[in-house]
Amino acid sequence: MSASNPFTTGGAPATGASPFATTTNQPATAANGQAAPLDNQTQHVPEPLPDINDPALTSESLTAKEGDAFAAPPPAPDAIYRVKLKLRGVKADDVNGADITQYLAGAEVASWVPGIAKDRGGNVTGTFAKTIMDVQIIDPKFPELDGVYLQVPFKWTDTRSSQKGLSKIMTILTLAGKRPDGQPWLVLGQNYGHRPLMEIFLKFLAGEPEILCRSEWSASCDVCGQLAKQSGGAYPKSVDGMQRFPQVPGKPGQYSPDLPCLVNRAHGTTKARAMAVQFYALDSVKK
Repeated sequence: MSASNPFTTGGAPATGASPFATTTNQPATAANGQAAPLDNQTQHVPEPLPDINDPALTSESLTAKEGDAFAAPPPAPDAIYRVKLKLRGVKADDVNGADITQYLAGAEVASWVPGIAKDRGGNVTGTFAKTIMDVQIIDPKFPELDGVYLQVPFKWTDTRSSQKGLSKIMTILTLAGKRPDGQPWLVLGQNYGHRPLMEIFLKFLAGEPEILCRSEWSASCDVCGQLAKQSGGAYPKSVDGMQRFPQVPGKPGQYSPDLPCLVNRAHGTTKARAMAVQFYALDSVKK
């Protein structure tokens, strides 16, 4: 994977939060990308419950079978999918309980919050803007995966620049093409501030845009990660790519998402997450 890709996985998380935190339970959003106040969201009349004597409740239509109905579905296989992007926003829990009142704008979820950039020595080098977005598969070629979410590495989508001057938000906006009025979302060569760039991104997400996304299985031992967090030691390296996971016995070409700990088998297994590791313009990849 190219080092210039700001969505690469692996390594220790940039914050104390889990790099694989879920991004579900997204709030409704207004046209400007802000989380919509509750009184502006659609109010639904409760649907009445079926009658307790409904014949369908007593007909013997259920056949007893063995199996685990509580088992989590497997992650989406490694592939390039058509996806929809939506603003999920930031809750206090996402920033380890920090006070985000000033960023809420009257809503329960902040559209974005500032982040603190530090160098390898822990010295503050500046601030940037960050948010959390949902990446949801809506690909007609994979109807069985419709509505399944991919996870953004380290959870955040932000304006922080890499050594090559790229950021996750800049990458997506340059791939997105043009606004509805025909103007580009970003003008190449033009300078932007972190907050103005984030405001452009929120307007972009408000339209729930579609884009192509390459997914990749990724996992690292949860127990090793917890021990590293407690001790301040190095986080375990992740295993990235479906074909690096154990093969299913007797089923060539099929892989198990359950990864045994590579250091201590007593730690058990960790299930792979399907990560959103690279984005493409809709017309750039032949699927």
